[in-house]
Amino acid sequence: MITPRLRCFPRRARTENQRLEKLVKTATNALKLAEAQKLKRQKLDSIGRVAAGVADEITTPTQYVIDNISYLGECIDVVLGLFEGYEG
Repeated sequence: MITPRLRCFPRRARTENQRLEKLVKTATNALKLAEAQKLKRQKLDSIGRVAAGVADEITTPTQYVIDNISYLGECIDVVLGLFEGYEG
């Protein structure tokens, strides 16, 4: 906003206008940078969530198989013990 005092001094008004334009440009650039950083953080967060989901999908079935193999080993030991009892 140009005040009545600045109307009397066109050079001062021009200088003030240039200063304000520079200030707006600086603020706009800062906002663009902040927005780019926010977008980058959101992308990294999404990648992290996907990676965690993939790791869970790999770990859960693998653990299921390992647990069942362990249980199967225990069952085989019992059956072999029964065979040894019949032979002995």
